[in-house]
Amino acid sequence: FVRNNNVSKLANLNLKLNYGNILDLVSVKKALKNQEIVYYLIGVGSISAKSKKAYNDYYKVNVDGTKNFIEACKEAGTVKRIVYFGSISSMGVIKGKVATEESECNPPGPYQKTKLIGERLILDFAEKENIVVSVIRPSMVYGSGSVQGGNKDIFRIARFSNKRIFPLFNSGSNYVPLVHVRDVVQATVLAATKGKTGVYLITNEEKISMKGLVQLISKKINKKVFFIRVPFFLAMAGAGFFEIINWFFNKSVPLTRSRIKSMTTSRIFDISKAKMDLGFRQEVSIESGVAETVDWYKKQNLI
Repeated sequence: FVRNNNVSKLANLNLKLNYGNILDLVSVKKALKNQEIVYYLIGVGSISAKSKKAYNDYYKVNVDGTKNFIEACKEAGTVKRIVYFGSISSMGVIKGKVATEESECNPPGPYQKTKLIGERLILDFAEKENIVVSVIRPSMVYGSGSVQGGNKDIFRIARFSNKRIFPLFNSGSNYVPLVHVRDVVQATVLAATKGKTGVYLITNEEKISMKGLVQLISKKINKKVFFIRVPFFLAMAGAGFFEIINWFFNKSVPLTRSRIKSMTTSRIFDISKAKMDLGFRQEVSIESGVAETVDWYKKQNLI
């Protein structure tokens, strides 16, 4: 089920494509006809957005779109299992403890809030209709083939490293939750066969600090990076100014206060549930995954 945009990367995969839009109920119903297992990867938003307009725009896709999907599933009557993509960012920043699927969520912005509403809608549907719905919450997804999503953050680090400078708002010792796209695919396939109704956190067991990640990427670029320490209070003040711009003009901004908190807080997630229920294991090491990703950037002349 795809929109009428560039789907050239799917051309050689022997797939039957249904063109439509999640806000067009007729096209959603057509796509779900006679389907038993459905992977739901639809979502829109920026983690930096703060404006009311952004909330309304994201709500249409992340919440109303999920409602359309649920209605179409009911009409189809054949759907037995759904793998629904949420976002680990919807949990907010959880300080001082390891986060689990049971941790209280404090979504900081429109994207995170609307994604969490969508999750709750689909899980409520699962309970009422006796359908298995496994919600996948991946952490920062990276890998070759794109500079969007979590990979946008890795790409930004690579661009800074290519210029030999990187700003730090703290010591850089906080852990960054990463997961390679192939490990996300692994978790998704496992969820479609072994998943139970509920949420699964998907991230690496291997840990790396922000400073360590920057140094690893700069090593793969073959350039020495110099760290510039920016006082935390100045960074927060600047991010607050950016938020005002975003709120009034709905313009994309590079930083928000919640983003800085996320960049400077160790975010550690317990994936015991995914390991136990799904048999999930990290297969791509951070070093090999970063090397592959940086090589792709180079081949695309992005750095």
